[in-house]
Amino acid sequence: MNLDISALGYRWRGLYSPYLGYRDGDVVFKEGGAWVIRHGQPQPFALGQQDATLKGHLLTGGVSVGGIGSMVLHTNGANGVDGVEFRFMADRNGTVATALMNTDRAAADHHSSNFFMAALMNDGSVRAWGRALTGQQGTGNTGDISRTFPARVAFPPGTPRITSITCMWDETFFIDASGGLWHAGANSDGGSPTATANPVPRRVNGVGQLPAAAVVKRVFTGHDWYGYRMFACLDDAGRVYVWGNNRYGSLGLGHSTTVSTPTLVPFTLDTPIREVFLSGGFHAASYLVDTQGKLWVAGEANACGFGSDQSVHRLLMPWGSDKRVKKVCCCCSTRVSTPLARLITFTSTWT
Repeated sequence: MNLDISALGYRWRGLYSPYLGYRDGDVVFKEGGAWVIRHGQPQPFALGQQDATLKGHLLTGGVSVGGIGSMVLHTNGANGVDGVEFRFMADRNGTVATALMNTDRAAADHHSSNFFMAALMNDGSVRAWGRALTGQQGTGNTGDISRTFPARVAFPPGTPRITSITCMWDETFFIDASGGLWHAGANSDGGSPTATANPVPRRVNGVGQLPAAAVVKRVFTGHDWYGYRMFACLDDAGRVYVWGNNRYGSLGLGHSTTVSTPTLVPFTLDTPIREVFLSGGFHAASYLVDTQGKLWVAGEANACGFGSDQSVHRLLMPWGSDKRVKKVCCCCSTRVSTPLARLITFTSTWT
């Protein structure tokens, strides 16, 4: 803000000259900074925290500034007459969290010590805190540190505002307003869609078979108790791209080799998909619900519902085509060897 120092009892007198007469309270420009006349002599104008404790003084520089990291001293009141206070400015002031990171399936490997959180701010930026172990916070750190205060995720200049955040233990995925998919973190079990660790967010569009112009709408993660991980994203045309662990051919690509970069699930090129559920691990399978409410499944025999391993997606509708599938979900009980009966939710209408 622009502050009228005359309202505080000071008078601006311009460039200092030893040949001019000054009164106490006159402010001049001298030796590259602002000086005030006190007791007939020029003194640095509120240079240092000790001067800021004197009534009516303003802090304008120095190395003994109080507050904590990212705070600056700010006038308190329309004309500064109510004093000064420390505030978060560029990093925090006026910026509030609007949503938290999605952690629905974040407990891979059941490492409770690998905790962190991120928040989406109203200006489209992202801030993360907690344990930063493998770069998954996207702040550039790869060592084992813990953050008490949120740090801003280091997206490059010009990145559209971020609209969603999803994590998988040491992998974090971001979607921006233009449909760009971003990754930060390790490359555990093929989790990084760029096949590289990314301590700062890296845009995924244009990597593998995911087109550079793709508009990604959602990202999905899956794992089981053992931490075998599967990943997928869905674009605005209903096409599904997968990567990660591919035990039993659960990604539906016709083989069982780990997939390092986003790869198109072939049949979704002509059959648009509305919902994706990934169930990774020893009973790995992927479930795709198309826009007509039909369920397509690939994966291990006990999880896919066909009684034998399926490395490509097959239509599974034993309940009849009139019962359209709305969503797929499951529990993590290892005692359920054929959990399909508790996986399916039906709807009589499809919107």
